[in-house]
Amino acid sequence: MILIFILIIITLGIVGLYQYRKKKEKFNDDSDIPEKSFFGKFVTRSLIFIFLFILFSTNLLALSISLQCNKENNIFFKIASGMFAFMFGILYLIFNYYMYRIKVNNKPCVLCRNDIFDISVPE
Repeated sequence: MILIFILIIITLGIVGLYQYRKKKEKFNDDSDIPEKSFFGKFVTRSLIFIFLFILFSTNLLALSISLQCNKENNIFFKIASGMFAFMFGILYLIFNYYMYRIKVNNKPCVLCRNDIFDISVPE
């Protein structure tokens, strides 16, 4: 699943670079620059919104996993870990959760479906 997100992000980056290089600005004569069609503007804006939606969803997923994996820790550690997970969502999921927690420690987290953002203090 993470691999699919990474491939989508790379594909969107390549499409964005293609669109950027395709649009060559001429500084001398502005009348030669063709007007972008409605469909071209629609595709460009929709790709931006799809990319932002996927990025935000991945960051929320990383935040949820971080909070659920640190159930036994105190509130300050949960907040710090959650902020790190939300800011670096894809990197957190790959390096911290998958590489370290699953591959090295062999201790995957038990995820709860009912309370996905559990910030309660352990008793």
